[in-house]
Amino acid sequence: MFDAIEEEDEEFLKRQQELYDTLRKFVNSTRGVDLAAVVSIEGLPISLYPEAAPHGMDDTRVAAMTAAMLALGDRAVMELQRGNLVRVMVEGDNGWLISVTAGEMAVVTVATDREIKLGFVMNEIYRLAEKIKALLE
Repeated sequence: MFDAIEEEDEEFLKRQQELYDTLRKFVNSTRGVDLAAVVSIEGLPISLYPEAAPHGMDDTRVAAMTAAMLALGDRAVMELQRGNLVRVMVEGDNGWLISVTAGEMAVVTVATDREIKLGFVMNEIYRLAEKIKALLE
């Protein structure tokens, strides 16, 4: 019995490390990206890179804000009959917050600076979301 629990714990830790490594590689190789997070649809943190998010943000706050943005976006597309929510993009003076679904149970949220090439970064975010989806299945 304990062997099965240990195997599950090892598998969980391995998957957590793979998620973290995937986010780290994405942030470090995509110009203008400051932060990447994986959040459950319910707004629970799954993984965040860097761990010390800018401005004292922690994974719980990033997850909660992602959930709030998604809930508002989902409600808006539903009320205005625009189909299913694909992504949420919020533009601020200093950059973008972009959230994209990664399967049915998770969302990838990325924070960027203002100087990004939006089309390129969006393409990279969709690739990241597919990788995350595969890791969570």
